[in-house]
Amino acid sequence: MINKILIQMLIFCTVFFFCMDGAMGAMGVMAATLAVEAVNANSLSADKQKTLNADSNDLPETPNTTVPVPLFTVTQKTDVTSIDAPTTIHYTITVANPGDLPLTNIRISDPLLGVFEGPKGDAANPGVLDVNETWMFTGSYAVTQEVIDGNGVNENNVIDGNSTIDNTVTVNFTETNQSQKASTSVHVVQTPSYTVSMEADVPSIDAPATINYTIKVENTGNLSLTGISISDPLLDPLSDPKGDESTPGILDVGETWTFAGSYAVTREIINGTDLDHKDIIDGDGNIDNSVTVDFVETDPPQKTATSVHVVRNPLSYTVKITTDTPAIDALGTILYTVEVKNTGMEPLS
Repeated sequence: MINKILIQMLIFCTVFFFCMDGAMGAMGVMAATLAVEAVNANSLSADKQKTLNADSNDLPETPNTTVPVPLFTVTQKTDVTSIDAPTTIHYTITVANPGDLPLTNIRISDPLLGVFEGPKGDAANPGVLDVNETWMFTGSYAVTQEVIDGNGVNENNVIDGNSTIDNTVTVNFTETNQSQKASTSVHVVQTPSYTVSMEADVPSIDAPATINYTIKVENTGNLSLTGISISDPLLDPLSDPKGDESTPGILDVGETWTFAGSYAVTREIINGTDLDHKDIIDGDGNIDNSVTVDFVETDPPQKTATSVHVVRNPLSYTVKITTDTPAIDALGTILYTVEVKNTGMEPLS
């Protein structure tokens, strides 16, 4: 009200000054204008002050809003921790939503397993991993003998020889900015082993003859064996192996190779009372033979031996009588021949 009266007075003064004198009137206009501006300034300051002094309870409250956060976890496990033979490994992959935002359009990748089954647990909204929901996927990997021989594969199913079968799964959703991975490994156990056996076709000899030997090499481990080295000085050379059928040149798991060789026993050997495995007469009463076998994957080499007993008859002879005619029908002379043969080991007198 006061401001209104002041403005009216100033307007009146301005009119009065205009009436009195032109020059004075001009000054009056300036004074009136300044006065009005001052009054308006005071009025605005009062309004501002009123706003500043207003009770804080009259101000509008800031809303307490929470921004939804997309979040998920990925884990995987296998039904075995190690393998030592061709088999199938079963994998279980679990994806859970512990956040507060449903997740859509799952993208799951696993080069080793390829195709998955599932998900199990997708109950509320099909295709949407709801808050606190858990999905389970299953997959499998077939372990071949090649994988065991190669001592494991990496996550891309490439043999790397690091003693494990490695697997990595990658998961992402439309609502998440970064994918998540989960990895696991199954240990590969290699146990290369083999057996060597040898037998002769006779247990003993008492005269010059040929002894026939059979040598068998069997793969009793879980690893294919390559680069065989077989040595038998007494029988050299040996025949090529029989039974090398599946993979030529490789003694496969469970496979048996059979080698053959022979040795000609002379009178010298009989009289010399036998020989050792190096074809040297040693007088021990046996013909000894030893074979040594080795593979690239094994160490040390394996040996096996067998012996054929030599029976000596030091004092032995035979008598043989023959005639020059089998029959007669008249008087005449029959010529007889008596043959005495020393079949023993010592001279006879």
